[in-house]
Amino acid sequence: MKSMEKLLLALALFCVTTLTFADDFFSDLGDESGSGVVSNLEFNGVVSLSSEISITEDSVNDTFSINEGAEALFNLGYTGDSADLKVTLNGDRDSINIDECYANLYFDMLNMEVGYFKTVWGKGDKLHVLDLLNPIDYSNYFTQDYLENKIAQPTIKVNVPVGSFGMLELAYVPIFEGDLIPTDGKWMPLEVKAAKTLLQGFSILYPDTQTLSYGQFGTRFTTSINGFDFGGLYYFGYDRQPTLNLTKLKMDYNFMNVAGIEFGTVLAGFNLRGELAYYFINNSKDTLNYLGGFDRDLPLHNVNINIQVKGEYNTESEDITNMVVGKISDSFNHEKITPSVTGMYNVEDMDFMIKPELLYKIGENIEIATSAGIFAGDDDTTFGQFDLNDYLSLTLKYTF
Repeated sequence: MKSMEKLLLALALFCVTTLTFADDFFSDLGDESGSGVVSNLEFNGVVSLSSEISITEDSVNDTFSINEGAEALFNLGYTGDSADLKVTLNGDRDSINIDECYANLYFDMLNMEVGYFKTVWGKGDKLHVLDLLNPIDYSNYFTQDYLENKIAQPTIKVNVPVGSFGMLELAYVPIFEGDLIPTDGKWMPLEVKAAKTLLQGFSILYPDTQTLSYGQFGTRFTTSINGFDFGGLYYFGYDRQPTLNLTKLKMDYNFMNVAGIEFGTVLAGFNLRGELAYYFINNSKDTLNYLGGFDRDLPLHNVNINIQVKGEYNTESEDITNMVVGKISDSFNHEKITPSVTGMYNVEDMDFMIKPELLYKIGENIEIATSAGIFAGDDDTTFGQFDLNDYLSLTLKYTF
């Protein structure tokens, strides 16, 4: 029955998307000029070559290892009067994967997004407490961009304009996928290492979340009044961080409801933003999660600063954790050279990560990027556990 549910769901999504897209496509095909389809097609992408030097320190000497890689990202899009289609593929030397594949369907009173895609909710800048519809891939979390770490999900999202500036979003994700947490390699977290040691020789059961019984629903309303952006959100689903049930030797995903608000405005040259969310989590402790920050151009060359604070308050233990994330950047030679430094600091644990980066553009299509990652702190902290994972990377990108 579970397989039949998934089959019917896939068939329904395919039919809705294909019928709308086909009508639009063939109307372009019948264009007297014969160029309607071709002119509405778009193809672009990025090819990158990278080399990463990992620096491992111990009491005897420093160890260096070099990892080389090649990756490609391809975007294929079609734009029509009543439907758009977008397909994004990414791959390396070993495999090629679908990153996103979805259609935008346009109607008189609303538009609908159907397919396999990523959704970003919240006013934060690559840091959120309200962005709940997609799991996160932590395999290369500290070396990749926020969107690259998100995992697309099969989603139906309806967008309904409200008045001149309002938007009501209704999203349904029929199946569930937890965060992808490394179980080996240099980015495996301490909690996983401890669990593997404790349960060595035992088999751990995982729930089958690829069924309609694990569906999630989210709704978000945003609007703007006199330069002040604000919104509200509600999420009905599951916590993407699993919990280990030692009695049953089973991993569980706790059901949760989330209610939150967000805002953004400009005040005295500061771009202010904030998010506030209350997590009602079954079989666990409820938490109040918050985010606040700003960015501002300084009257010094092209310098920009971006500072955000993300925190969590546990309503039962009354524990508070805060992380400060900051970035300072500049640009030279008509934005061809862009240096920046990003830092992340956990206030209570006093551990941190620093990431300096330099981007150099050659013409319109070539970019050279060099960056480093430096981790420090106690061994049982978020960043300190990766103290031996410092790295230096060099990447060459070609965009077409």
